[in-house]
Order: sequence, then structure tokens, then C-alpha cells
Amino acid sequence: MCLPAPIPASTPYTQNKCRIMERRKLVFSILILILQCLQEKSASGATQMLPIDGVTQADGIDMSHYHHYDDVIKLAEELKTNHPNLADYYSIGKSVKGRDLIVIKISDNIQERKECEPMFKYVANMHGDETVGRELVIFLAQYLVNNYMKDDRITRLINSTEIHLMPSMNPDGFEAAQEGACDDWRGGARSNANAVDLNRDFPSQWESLSEEEIYKGRQPETLAMMSWIVNNPFVLSGNLHGGSVVASYPFDDSRYHKGGPSLAPDNDLFKYLANVYASKHATMFNGNLCEGDNFRSGITNGAAWYDVKGGMQDFNYVFGSCSEVTFELSCCKYPKASGLVEEWINNRESMVAFMEQTHMGVKGLVTDADTDASLPGMFVSVEEINYNITTSNRGEYWRLLMPGEYTLVAQGFGYNTERRKITVVNGTVTRLDIKMKRHAKVNSEREGKPSLRRLPIIDGSKSSLQSSNRGTSGFSSSITESLKPSVSASFPVLATSEDDTHSEANTSSINDLIYTSPIGSKSSSFVNLLSHANFGNKSVFLTNISTESAVFMEKEQELPITSKVPALHITNLPESEVNNLKSLQMIKDVTTEEYNTSDMKSTEAVSLTFNFSSLSPILTTTTTTTAPTSTTATPSATTTTTTTTQKSTRPEEEGFLTPPEFKYHHYPELETYMKKLNEKYPKLSRMYSIGKSVEGRELYVLEISDNPGIHEPGEPEFKYIGNMHGNEVVGRETLLLLMQYLLDGYGRNNRISRLINDTRIHILPTMNPDGFEVAQQGDFGGVIGRANSNKMDLNRNFPDQYFTNHENEKQEPETLAVMKWCKEYPFVLSANLHGGSLVANYPFDDNSLGRSGLHSPCPDDDVFKKLAKAYSYAHPRMFLGKPCNSPEVVFDDGITNGAVWYSVSGGMQDWNYLNTNCFEITVEMSCNKYPRSSELPHYWNENKQSLLSYVEQVHTGVKGFVVDENNNPISNATINIQGINHEIISASDGDYWRLLVPGTHVLTVYADGYKPSTQTVEVPHLWATVVNFTLKADDTGSWSQDEDFSITENLLGDYLNNSQLNEAMADIENQHKDIAEFLLNDNEWSMKVHALQMGIKPVDGPDNRARIVIFGGLYGSQPVGRELVIRLARHLGEGWNRKDEQIQKLLKETQIILVPAVDIEGFVTSEPGMCGYSQTSEMEREVGALFAAEISDPYAEATVKLMEQIHPHVALSLESGGVFMRYPWDNPSAVPPTTPDEARFQILTEAYARTHPSMMNNNPCTALNKGAPTGIIHGQVIGVYKNSLLDYVYKNIKDSLMVAAHVSCCNYPPGRELKNMWRENKDALMSFLHAAHQGVAGRILDDHGHVIPGAKVTVDDTEIELSPEATFRKLLPTGTHSLQVTAAGKENKTLGILIEAHKETPASVTMDSLEDSSINYHSYFATEDLMHKFDSNYSSFVKLYSIGRSVKSRQILALEIDTQRIENKVTRPSVAVIGGLSDSDRAGKELALELAGYLLSRYGHDAAVDKILQNAVIHIVPTINPDSSAEVPKSNEKVPGCKTEINSKNKNGVEIDENFIINEKEKSTSVQPEVTAVQKWMMEHKFTLALILRGGAEGVAMPFSYMRHGTFLTPDSEVFQQLGSIYSSLAHMPVNASTCSNAEFFNGTTHDGVIHPHPGSLLDCFYDHSETIPINVYYGCCGTPDEKTLGHLWKQHRPALLNFLTQSNIGAMGYITDQSNVPLSGAKITVKGSPLIVTSVGHGAWWRPLSPGMHTITVQRNGYYDDTKLINVMGGDTILFKLKRDDRVMGLPRMAFIILAGSLTLLCMICCLCVATVRSHTQRRKKYGFQQLAQSVDIFNDSSTSEDESNLVNGSSRTKVRKEPETSEPTN
Repeated sequence: MCLPAPIPASTPYTQNKCRIMERRKLVFSILILILQCLQEKSASGATQMLPIDGVTQADGIDMSHYHHYDDVIKLAEELKTNHPNLADYYSIGKSVKGRDLIVIKISDNIQERKECEPMFKYVANMHGDETVGRELVIFLAQYLVNNYMKDDRITRLINSTEIHLMPSMNPDGFEAAQEGACDDWRGGARSNANAVDLNRDFPSQWESLSEEEIYKGRQPETLAMMSWIVNNPFVLSGNLHGGSVVASYPFDDSRYHKGGPSLAPDNDLFKYLANVYASKHATMFNGNLCEGDNFRSGITNGAAWYDVKGGMQDFNYVFGSCSEVTFELSCCKYPKASGLVEEWINNRESMVAFMEQTHMGVKGLVTDADTDASLPGMFVSVEEINYNITTSNRGEYWRLLMPGEYTLVAQGFGYNTERRKITVVNGTVTRLDIKMKRHAKVNSEREGKPSLRRLPIIDGSKSSLQSSNRGTSGFSSSITESLKPSVSASFPVLATSEDDTHSEANTSSINDLIYTSPIGSKSSSFVNLLSHANFGNKSVFLTNISTESAVFMEKEQELPITSKVPALHITNLPESEVNNLKSLQMIKDVTTEEYNTSDMKSTEAVSLTFNFSSLSPILTTTTTTTAPTSTTATPSATTTTTTTTQKSTRPEEEGFLTPPEFKYHHYPELETYMKKLNEKYPKLSRMYSIGKSVEGRELYVLEISDNPGIHEPGEPEFKYIGNMHGNEVVGRETLLLLMQYLLDGYGRNNRISRLINDTRIHILPTMNPDGFEVAQQGDFGGVIGRANSNKMDLNRNFPDQYFTNHENEKQEPETLAVMKWCKEYPFVLSANLHGGSLVANYPFDDNSLGRSGLHSPCPDDDVFKKLAKAYSYAHPRMFLGKPCNSPEVVFDDGITNGAVWYSVSGGMQDWNYLNTNCFEITVEMSCNKYPRSSELPHYWNENKQSLLSYVEQVHTGVKGFVVDENNNPISNATINIQGINHEIISASDGDYWRLLVPGTHVLTVYADGYKPSTQTVEVPHLWATVVNFTLKADDTGSWSQDEDFSITENLLGDYLNNSQLNEAMADIENQHKDIAEFLLNDNEWSMKVHALQMGIKPVDGPDNRARIVIFGGLYGSQPVGRELVIRLARHLGEGWNRKDEQIQKLLKETQIILVPAVDIEGFVTSEPGMCGYSQTSEMEREVGALFAAEISDPYAEATVKLMEQIHPHVALSLESGGVFMRYPWDNPSAVPPTTPDEARFQILTEAYARTHPSMMNNNPCTALNKGAPTGIIHGQVIGVYKNSLLDYVYKNIKDSLMVAAHVSCCNYPPGRELKNMWRENKDALMSFLHAAHQGVAGRILDDHGHVIPGAKVTVDDTEIELSPEATFRKLLPTGTHSLQVTAAGKENKTLGILIEAHKETPASVTMDSLEDSSINYHSYFATEDLMHKFDSNYSSFVKLYSIGRSVKSRQILALEIDTQRIENKVTRPSVAVIGGLSDSDRAGKELALELAGYLLSRYGHDAAVDKILQNAVIHIVPTINPDSSAEVPKSNEKVPGCKTEINSKNKNGVEIDENFIINEKEKSTSVQPEVTAVQKWMMEHKFTLALILRGGAEGVAMPFSYMRHGTFLTPDSEVFQQLGSIYSSLAHMPVNASTCSNAEFFNGTTHDGVIHPHPGSLLDCFYDHSETIPINVYYGCCGTPDEKTLGHLWKQHRPALLNFLTQSNIGAMGYITDQSNVPLSGAKITVKGSPLIVTSVGHGAWWRPLSPGMHTITVQRNGYYDDTKLINVMGGDTILFKLKRDDRVMGLPRMAFIILAGSLTLLCMICCLCVATVRSHTQRRKKYGFQQLAQSVDIFNDSSTSEDESNLVNGSSRTKVRKEPETSEPTN
């Protein structure tokens, strides 16, 4: 709140701040020491002593950091979850950037505020960079809930106060702020995202603003706060800021902003409240903690510190009933989080003490003395203080007062003023309930009159405060309800302190008021704000007259012709303030009483009377002389003299430039009159004709607009039509006067100018000029001239929605002209002016029965009532409801529904509504149809204001433009209002206007080729809110192609009637005969309820498909489900045809019964567009509510028989009335309220809701019903679904679960919404169908495939019913469950089953007999035949192959069982089972064969076997030495006492099990063919596990065979021990020692060398030279037992063998890829300490059995860097290794090598270049350098030849010799 000022970093301020912070740290340290001394350790030791340094916690609260937006929401949710009965949170609105303004609510009664329990609030972080308060509020919330019922003081506070804590009013600013910025005044975080200071954005008490100005331009955060403050009865509030340390109290603002204090009437109270906080604060009381501060006792008046206009604390006090103080908490606005604990300790006591001040003064209830009804909107004040508060919706009041004696005054219109003496005692709150008596005249007037309809009042006590409509005064949300004088009078009037006598006198004067200004009365509106406006210390205040207590008091005498015009007379106000009140538009002198003062002699006040009729102010000077009074309460005598100066004009002439003509204008005169106006005002008017009458007279229209002849985009068009009946003439003449009044007033009268500038007005003064010409003046109630020249009543001549008769079967010329006119112009509003009564009549004019007296409301009934009242309330007599002195005719409020009055078919107003965008009412303007012309001034005066007010209604509701993404206008777009079955279309420029009543509405715009667009809008009272729509191109076609198989029928926008629905089901059957069957008259139930059965019934075996029934029309008035069900049927059918895998699988596994309609008769009588039920009984009459214990309805009875026959596992009903999921119990009285199957119901409801795009969002239906159910709920919560099918099915049909999906806010929405609803629900429906499969399903059979009588199946100890075919199915939640199967004579079986979302877990069980099976030994050929039989019978997943041949060339056969063999994917480990090595292992061979047969025969019939084969590839080798067991053993070899022997000799006499030696040096004999084959086999298949069955001993052996003694020290010893101990335990083998030898075991396991020491074993070869973990299982001392014992041996080892096959996934497994996720095969995986190396196979998969614990795993592959991870193995862990390619070259990183190689290359190039340069230089010197000539040559000799010179220059090396000249001897 501190005013920001730039402070340079180098100023002494920063230096001094450091010293201040040091002092604060010292104080803090001392406080910590004191706190430590005071703390007592509880028994649990929960509270610890706080350290001085580095403290991050206090009071058990983490204070180590600031909470950002998401943190706040998370914390609020945690508080609500952990303290559901104590804490809740909600949002009051959103910030500019869409962040919620979160409020945490704390109360001991969180659902509903207790009577007279006060509301308190803290608001923090109003400035985004002032953050300490934000955290303190968060800490406070935790502190309060944590100490509830632990600390008496906190408990008492919470029990008596409803506390609301707002951590941040400016979350956007906070997110932009920087921690540690102490005064970041340039950073912008102080303001909101629009750079607006929120503490300067509230309305000021010194300005009088219109409602529009109150809201216009305000920030969303401010508007949300204003609504929150005004609509909730807060008593006390604190606003937490930063930047200083002081408590600042109102007023923050002053009238003239000249500085100095600005004191509120409760100044002493505010000083006390501020002092409470400051004095309890650790440092605030000093008042000088921050640089420049000097606040005495740490408090200050806000304006005395600095003037703040638009502050929030003033708004609380002036416009609410809440006292608020602003607390500046820290010098640094955003200190480091390390200082938060200090700030908490500084403020904790202050914050709690301030909240406790809510309980001071006086509180109570104000009720009606006669009825005890609570009185909202009453005004409570004390005579000693000029400030009043308003009672809440429940009649409560709270008045904070200092101790002392007071006179409490309660006032309200229609009630006598009540006074009570009270004494306020310090530290307590006085309870004083007040009963108010109605005024005698009000009571007497009410007698004999029907009681007023009570308007709904929103209860402010409810816990959900998200609605902005919760008010404290309970005003109606209808604008026109507020316009009626004295009945709803929610306009400001003058009131003064007075006794009962004066109250009576004042009441009488108020009753004379006639109010015409369209000021609304919504609880959150401007009127509410006005009700609390306080103008300084003057003796006036504005009040609201409660709709609940007021009644209009009609004068007995006849009203004068001159209408009474209301006015507002305000005294004792400065002239500036009086001028500010002009916008209130009140125009009546009201008797004004002065407060009595002992020294008052006389006062002179300036009063303003603002007269609507003249629209000019009248200045009135009032001199009041008051006799001196005593101090008693006796009122003094007052004399008032008033002098008024005003221009003398007759009322009917006001507003005209030239005197109007009050006479009747026949056709020629009318034509001339209109032409003259048009000629006089050519820029404002246009005259045109819309057609001709029967006799050829033109139907002239005068258009009045600032741009005549042009439709201005966005400007609404209005029309008046008069004289439809030729003898009803008042409308004709008043419309002519209205033309002149509008044109004369333009530019002179603001109201008129605004109307013409913003509206295109069309006036048709006569629709029936022919009839007028024959009508007779003075005709009071006749019919001459009523009809047109063809004797047709034009108001019976329009096409009608119900009847066509002789009057409207053919339209007259006048009718056709008007119809054409209405189609050509985008009219929004119209009135048809008639005569013969005095009432505003609204649609519909007739009903389907054609009977009068029956209410026939149109969908916009509320809008029309508002429009009609706008006219009647502005009329001086119409609203009285007694139009023509006829006691038989009474119209409440002066309005009537047309059909209620009398039924008229073919009326114009109904045709307008049904065929155009135009809303039209019919106004009966006069009892006399054709009065004398002398009475015309009277009728003009009566109707002038009504005519203007009605035109102004065209500017209410919603308006805007519809454009595409390129901003091109879209014409003929349809605008739909949710819940109202009436649509309008956009005009040619894309503009639209939709008249609506104030409130929240949901608008949806549709246009061909575009996606619908929906917006929620809050419609204000006085003007139209602008909502523009930008439509995106419709992708429904592409969606249908991608998601719905291009089914065009699913995109249609029409509802199918019952016959069409049956035809559609028949068509689906014909198109998809293989999967669809239309059930019509097939059985008893289908004669009433028709259904479509879809799915593929199994040809062989029992039908254990999931059975699902989906209902679409249980309730006839909710037909959306009908359409969705038939669309689902089309979707499934087309998906089957197109071989959609998902749908084909679904239809093969599911029996789907689709029942589109049950309540077919209810559908026929339902009304399209109806969104809800007018009363609950309507719903209770529909079939969906008739499933009581005794069913009598034939359709309900048929539905029950359907359910009993199908016995579905799950069922779904598609319903409307919201967007949510519902499940039992529905019955409100059900005890207990929940079923035992909550978790199972959640599967179904969540499957639907979480797939639906909006079902889990906050109330998608908020516009229709703010309290509409959301999410997933019990029907019991709603309380209206009695005798539902959901409850009936759960109670009466075992193991059937039924839920309801509510898919539409509106019961019967427009058909065009169907395609979008199908789009929204298609995936949710499919998700539901899949979710029905979640759980277990199976069949229980014996080992021969027969049903077992008496078998019992339980899941988690709950028995499941078996079908006659022994099948079962149960829906189960995800997770692990236990399934148990028992049967007489069979082994009990228990399975652990894992349930995954939307997946069916097969759980069939083949029961094993308790008796031993009969097993025979097999010869080689018998074995071969059996193996071939396995391969043939199970060829789809079995492969028989040979791994080699024996010495005698017999094949060593192997059987591969791979259930995924066709997919050819290596994604599972392989396990090998070897039956034996020689004739001493004959029984092992039989065990292996029996295991193969067991697995194959039970696959698909036993869940345990299925799991084995799905998780591993099994290789079974009966024997690797077929020669030794080729013959069936002789009888003497099978005796029970056979010799214990372990051998493995083949036909060469070689011990095979000693021949598996890889190292050539160690081989003692030649390698046998069996060994070679097995070695190759094990290397190729890379088994993960191997089990070798051996005879001659008993126990499990692990490597090594050559070790007689010793310890196995590798990590694999634990794996071997794990495998061995499990096998031994399950096979009941010896645990400690062998019964065949002296071998000792550890948990049934030892080294093979202890049992049979020998080298070269198969066991060791597996472990040393392959990738396998192998074990030897010695199954018995006798290797070839008697055949009779083989069955018992198999029974003994079967569980262990089956379990071993499941162990392949123990340890670690995973995948190896490169950095691009390309699988890498051939990578080596090693475990530290183990010699075993495994390699990755195709797809990069690998498996490594390991014991649980920590292991170091390394992966290596050529061309890649090694990767090592420390893995905590828990069992079956999947680990991903991503290898990075090794790009090293010659041991160097690739880049380093490139750089080095490049450098060397460059160096070589440089060297070569240098050498070349040197050599080149040397050569040039030899050619061109100076050289000594060989001989003396004179090159400059002239005789040298040019050739010589040329040679020399060219570098010739040849020696040039100069020729000697020839000489001759001289002669003598």
C-alpha cells in the first residue's frame, strides 16, 4: 500500500535499512529465546525448541519458502482433505491471466453458517510484490486447523466465527515479482497483469456513479472482490500489505484530496481496531521501524498518511457493512523466505487478536413482529453515529461498537421505525433481536388483496460462496421487478432518523412516488451499492425498499391526468454532491426531516429536483427555520418555505421545439405530417412505404436514426406499430407525437440523442388506414373501423402455430406487407399499440386448446414479463392493474399473458416471435378506443415515458458479432440460449441482439460449416453486454471420417420419433444381420420395450460374454439418450463391417442390448427445448421413476422382465438434467447411504466420466443451475431419483450393476446439438463398454473337460455365482486379487490375479483330481508318436523339432511351446525342461511328457497354465539319450525296490554327463553325437532357465558337478538357492538331507558334486558355456519306479514344475537400444561377481535371473560405450539401457582425432608451401639478379645493336662481345 517512490541504491536509506535489519535480527533472536523458554514438550514430543539460526519452522508449520499459485491450491486441497469438517476452499473469480482468486474457509460448521455467526476475512497480496501477508495468511490457516480442539482460544474463535482467508488477490503480480526485491517499484509486479494498481481501482464514496460506471473499466480482480464484499455479510476484515509497518484505518480517501485526515463516522472504532493489531505486534507499536515512518503508536488515518482514491478498505465500509483496516507488515516488500518465521512470530498474536474483535458491539435478528419471518434489507444504525448497516438475507445484523450506551434504530419501508436502548460492555457482544411491526396503512391495504409473490432470496449462509449472486438484501434478479414503485422499489430514496410518527408521514409521501428509471435490483448490482452509500456526516442516507416488506399503497381518489413524476430531494449536501446524484434520475420533492440539534437556528439548503418530463433541472432553494430544542427525543417544529423557478410550459408540450398538434390526422394529414418531419430532419429521418392497404393507401413508416436508410453494424432496430385496429387510435396519434418528440429532442436532450444515435427506430403509425377512415371519434368500445376494408381483423390474420381458420388461412395485403417488412429488417424489439384497455400483453396469445384463461407461456416468458413491466411501470396508472375501473378485470403489475386474458389465434405478436428475431408485445393504451381529441394531451403525458423506456429495452441482454477466423461476418448464424427453446439468427453483418433477463446465461452459436462456440455470460441490468463469437471451420466431417466411419446419419440434427426409432433399428438389423437382431415382439417384454441386440454368439462352448444393457429413454422428456443409443448401434455396426479390430473384438466378447426408448408415451408429450421440470412431480410420473417394490406401469414391468432375462453384468442409462455420473443408492432414505460395491461402481462411472471431455470439470451447467451436480455422485445426494431402476436392479438382480450417465444440461436440447453430444459421448460410451470387461471371467471344469457339480468360486472371500455351464464373470477394481476354487474330490486351487484397467483377466480353472493319474512308460516310438500328436493337435503354438541324433541315429526330439510363435517376436525368455540322460532317468522322461501334455491340454482352459505360456517359451526334451530308453523297461526293472543308480551311458558305453567338456585338452574320450547336438542346441536358443530331471537321488542340485565340497561364492548362488528351495518345498522333497545318500542340503538344495561328483556335466556346461541358469532335479532314489507310482510321482512334482516355468522372469529384464531407441541385439550383459554372461536377442530384449537386492549390471557391445548401472532388483524389473555409440578412432574421440589429423595435415601443407616458396625464391634470384659480366662490355655504346640490348634485357646469358671498329691507317 505504500506509495512507491524511486530511491537510489546509494542513498542513506539503504545504509540505514541495514542497521534496521540488524536490530530486527536481534529482536528476533530474543523472541526465539523467549519462545523456547515458554514451549513445553508434549507427551509425544511433537513440539521442538526452535534454533536461533536457520529456523524454517514454527508451530509445526514449514515456513522455508514462499507458496506460489500451484502451491496455494495444493495446500488448500490438503487442508480440505485432512480437515473436511473444518476447512474448505473456493474461488471468488479469476485474475487477468485466469488464475483463481482462492479463499480458504475455516469454520466448525463448514457447510452452513450458524445463525448470527459473524464472517471475518483477511485479504493479502493485493499488491503482487508485497508478499509477507500472503504467507502469513497461509500460515494462519494451518495454525488454526492444527490447533483446533488443542488450544481453547483457537477453538473458541473457530466455533464462533466463519473465517475466510484470501492468500492473494493479485496472483499474477506475485508470479512476476522477485524474491528479495524490497522496493521494486519499477518492476510492475505491484499491479495486476493489466498494469493496474488494484488498490486504486474501487469505486470512491465521493463519486456518484451509474451502475454501468460502477463496473465499467474495473479489473476482473476488483469486480470479483466487489461482488464478494457486497454479497456476503462480512463484519470485520484485514487487508495485508507491505512496504512499511503500520495499521492504517479509513478513510483512505478525502473529498477534495487536499491532505490531512479523512475521518469515518466510526473513527473511534477504527482507531481501536488498528491499535489492537499494532499493540500486539512485536514492533509495529513503535511506529518508526522503516525509513521515514513516524506513526504514533503504529497507527494512522489513511488519508492523513497519503490520499488513496479507489481503495478497498473504504469500499468495504461505504458499500458493504464491513469494517476493514489495512496493515503494512514489513519494510521490505518481498523479503527473503529466510525471514518468514520472524514475520510470523511478529504477527501471530496480532492476527488472532484482531479476529477476536469480530465479537464486540451488538448483533441480532430483525424479524416481522406478526409472522416472525426474517427481514432482509432492513437498515440498522445507532443514533449517535451517522452510519447504517443492512440486515443479511436471514435478517441478521452485526454492529461493531465501542463500549457505551447507544440508541439502536431499525428502519425499513412498510415498517414502523423501532428504537432500542443498548449498553455495550467491553469484551462482549450484546445480542438484541428486533421485531418490527408493519405500518397500519400497509396492513389495511393488504387485506383483501392477493399476497405478493415472494421472490427468491439467495441465502448467504451457505458454504459455497462462488456464486456472485449471493446478496445481503435479497433483491430480485429481474430488472423490471425493481422498477415497480413501492412494490419492488429498489431505487434510492431519502430517509432520515425519525420516530414512528414521522415514519408514517414519510411512508405516505413515498407512496406517491412513481418510478420510471430502469435501475435494476440484482443483489450484486449497483442498487446494492447505493443502499450503503454514505455522504459524509450529513443527515441523509440512501436506502433500499425491500421487496419482501413493501406494498404499493394506492390512493383512493382518482389520479389526475398529469402524471406524477418522481424526484429525489436531498438536503444538507454540498452542491457538488447534489450534482453527482443527477445520474440517479429521481424526480420528486420528498418531505425531509432534519436531525434535531440544540443550537440549530436555521439552515439553507440547495435541493435538486430532476424532472424527467422536461429533462431539465429545477433549482429549488429551501430555507428551514427550526425552533431550539431540548436534549429530549421530542421532535422540534420545523417550518419550510420553498420557492421554485421554472419555465412556464404545459406538461404535454415539454420537449418539443414547436407546439405539438393534439388532433387526429386522417390519411392525407398523416402523410403530410410525416413528410414535413422528414423534410425538416432529412439527416435524421427517412420516410418509406412497406406496402398498400386494401383501398390503396400507403403504409408509411418513418425511420429515425443518425444514419437513416443504413443498417449500422451492431446497432439494433426497433419498431412501433399503431392503429392495427382502425378504431383504436391513441397509438396512432402518440406515435406521430413521438416522431416529433424524438426529432425535436435530438442534440438537445441527452436521452433522446443517445436513443437515436444507438438505435434505428421505425415507426408505422397506422397499419390499418382504411379502418381509421371509417371509425368514429368518441367510440369508447365499438367495432366500427376495427377491421380492414375486407372486414378482416388484422390481429387474427397472421399464420398461427396452433390453428388455421377462415380468419388466417389467407393473409390480407396489410398483413403481407408487415410480414415482408419484418423479414427485411433485423428487428429486435417491437410493440403493437392498441386501445380498449390498459395493460401490456405478452405472448403467447393462444394455446393448443384455444381456451381463454389458460397460461400459455413462450420460452422467453421472463423476458416478456420484463419488457411488459418496462412499459407498465413507467406508466402512471397501468401498473396498478385496474385499467378501466372494472373490478372484474385485474392485471397484476399491469401486464398479462395474452392467452390468460383471452385466446387470440393469428395474432401479430406471436407471429413475430415465432418467425423472426423480433420480440413484440401488445400494449392496450387506453380504455377509450377513440377518445375525443381534447384528451390526447393526457394520453401523451401518460405514455411518453413508457414509450421511451420501452425503446431503451432494446439495449439490454446480449449483443455482438459472429465472425469467422478471418474476421468475415457470418450471417444466419443461430444463437441459442441454454435452457430457452427459442433461437435467433445473426444479421447480414454478422451482428446479433438477444434480449435476456439479468443473470448468468450460456450462449451457443451454430452456423453451417463451422464448429459451435459456447460462452457463459453475465447479463447486467441496464445495458447489453457484448459477446463476440469467432467460429472455427467445422471439422465434424473429418472427425466423422476419422472417428465414426463417416456415418452421415450420426451427424443429423433431428430427433427420431418412436416410429422412426423402430425403423432405424430395423435398418441396422438389415445392414448387419450377422451381428444385429431387432427384438420386436419376440417375447413378452419386447412387445412393450423394443431393443437391438448386438454381438457374435459363440458357435461352440458356453456363452460367457460380458452382458451389457444400455438404456436411452427411461424418462420420456429426456430424449438425448435415445439418439445416442441409436448412434452407438450404427457405430458398432459400421465398425464391424470395416473390420475395426477394437470393435470386432468387442462384439465377439460382448452381448450388447441397446434399448433406445422405454418411456415412449412420455416422449410424445414432452416439449422440445424444455431444460428442466417445473416441479418434481413431473419427473415422478415418467417411467424412470416407477420402479417401486410393486410395479404397475407396463413399460416399467417390461423393463424389469428384460433385465431378469438378460441378467446383465452391467447396465447404463443415458439421461439428462446435468453432466455427471450417478450410481446407487438413489433412495434418499437408504441406510447405509452407500453399497458394499462402491469400488466396482467407481470402475464404471470413472470409465465414462474421465473419458467425457467436460464431465469431471467444474459444473458445465452452471448457467442453468449453479448447484447442478458435477463429477461422480450417489443419486441420494440429489434426492429426486426415487424408485429408480438403478436401485431396483441392485436390490433385485444379483451381480448386476447399473449406473446413469447424465449427458445434457438441458432435458430436451435443440436437435442441432445432437451431433456434438454424440461427439462428446462416443468415446465415453466405448470406454464404458470396455470397462465392463475389467475383472475376471472363466469357467470351472475337471481334467476331462466336464462341469463339476458343486464347484465354488470366491474372489477376495466373496462367492461368485456359477452359471449352469460353470462359467463366471465379475467386475473387479484394478490391482491384485485372490481367486479360490473348491470342489469335492478335487485339489483346491488358489490363483493370484492381476486386474488391469479395462482388461479382462481370464481365470478359467481345470481342477485336478485328488486321485493319482495312470501313467505308462513310453518306448522311443511311442514317445515319438505322442510328440507328433502334440504337434498336430496344437499346431498353432507348438513346433516339434529335432536337435540331433543319438548313436543309433534316433532323433532327439524337442517340443517348443510358443503361444506367440506366429508373431515371430523374441520378447519372452525361453525355458528348457530335459526329461533325462539315460535309462536311470526313465521316470524323468515320463514327467517331461506328462508336463507337455498338461500344458497343452489346459492352455486356454486354466489361468495358471495360460500365464506360464504367455510369459515364456517352453522347450521340452523328453530325453537326450533316446537309445538308453528306447524300450519300455522290463518288469524286474520296475519293482519298487529297484537299485539306486545314477548313470548316463549311451550305446557307446560313454557317460554322456561326463562328456560335456568344451576344452579339448580336458576331453578324455571322443565327443558323443548326443553331446554335440545338445551343445549346439543350448547355444542357439539361449535359454534363461533349464531344468534336468534325474533319477537315482532326491533333491535339487546346482552347479558345479565337479565340486564335492566347497562354497559357491558368486551372486548366482542366491538365485540357485531360491530356485532350489521353492522347488523342494512344492515337491515335498527332503530339506536337510537326502534319503538316498549322505548328501546334506540347505533348504533342499546343494551342489551337484555333493550328490554325484563328476566332471563334464550337462549342468556345468549349461552354466559355463551358455547363458542359462540350470538346476538338476533328482526326483527319486529309484530312477525307474513302478508304473503304478508314476501318477503319484507326477502329482508330487507337478506344482514344482509348473512353478519353475514361471521363474524365468525373476530378477532383471529389459531392453537395450542406442540413443535413437533402435534395438540392439548381441549386447553382453554381465553382473559383477558372476561368470554368467547373457546377450540381448532380437528387439534388444534380455533376461537375467537375479536374487532380490542390489546388483551392478554392465552392458557391452562392439561400437558402443559400456554402460553400468546399480540396480535394486525387486523381481521382474524392466531396465532400459541406452548405449552411446563409440566414435573413437585409434583410441581418441572422433572429434579429437579429426582435429589432430586436420592439424597434422594442415601442418604438412604449410611445410610443403614453405619449401616450395623458398625454392621458387632461389630460382628467381638466379635469373634476374645482378651478375659480373665476363668481359668488359659497354652496354651503353651507341653502336650496340638493338638486338644485343634486347638479349640482355631478356636475360640472355650469352656473352656479348663488342666488335672492334675497323680503322685505316692515316695517309701521309
